[in-house]
Amino acid sequence: MNRKLLIAVIVIIALGVGAYFAFFGESKMGNQQAHARWISAHTSGTVSAHSPVKVYFTKNIISEDQTGTVVQKGVFDISPSVDGQALWVQPNVLEFTPAKPFENGENYKVSVDIAEMVDSLRVDDYEFTFEVIEQDFTLDIEGIVPINMQKSMMFKVYGTLTLADKAEQEAVDKMLEASIGNENFSIKWEVDNTGRQYQFTVDSIARTEKTRELKISYTGDPIGVSKKGETSYKIPSKDSFLVTGYQVQQYPDQQVTIYFSDPVKRYQDLKGLFSLTTVKNYQVDVAGNRVIIQPDQ
Repeated sequence: MNRKLLIAVIVIIALGVGAYFAFFGESKMGNQQAHARWISAHTSGTVSAHSPVKVYFTKNIISEDQTGTVVQKGVFDISPSVDGQALWVQPNVLEFTPAKPFENGENYKVSVDIAEMVDSLRVDDYEFTFEVIEQDFTLDIEGIVPINMQKSMMFKVYGTLTLADKAEQEAVDKMLEASIGNENFSIKWEVDNTGRQYQFTVDSIARTEKTRELKISYTGDPIGVSKKGETSYKIPSKDSFLVTGYQVQQYPDQQVTIYFSDPVKRYQDLKGLFSLTTVKNYQVDVAGNRVIIQPDQ
């Protein structure tokens, strides 16, 4: 190959490479500009497994009377694949609702075919990602109290189970078990409006002639969390007066709550019975079977 021919070949290759990058660079920029003109917001970041996926458009894509219409297959894709339905909840809002909750801890990629929705628009699919909350839980057993402060012959234990993400009530019911020996106790649940915080009560624990031990076992298996353990409480005998537990609170106010097996007389002189190291001034209050100690502000 002579020198002139070699130079010509190099020039042609250089022009071809330059044209390739110029074309695809402009194409990518054109996609970004088109996406910005048509899409204003979408689901992003870390979300609940129970949350729908939403895409907000800058303009109405359908008419008002078409609200509730399901989009055709291929217009909205999600990976890993999830069964569900994508429909127009507003003329400019597309929403995908999974048939069952997303997988906790999973990352998902969404692809929206805008060109299929808008006539004469030539643009690549719009893509975005989101992450689902990693499920976890904390268990806080707050104390043991007499059901009837006058007789103190039956006790209840109560506490809070807090989830990182919402879960089905049926699954939560299987997370705790309470027993004394071979005797199992039912657990009552109350959930707050977030669906993440559950107040629980182990009720009707009889006080007998002997001190007994209540075991509360917990497991995260029903909600897909590999965490389990056991805690126990002494149920005092009929004739004993015991400290049954305590709780330290830092917020909103600092205080220590001490639980007793029987009610403490409200106007009893408690001077000298309680002390806090390094704290000279504090208040001692009585509420049923609880003594609450608060350092002065």
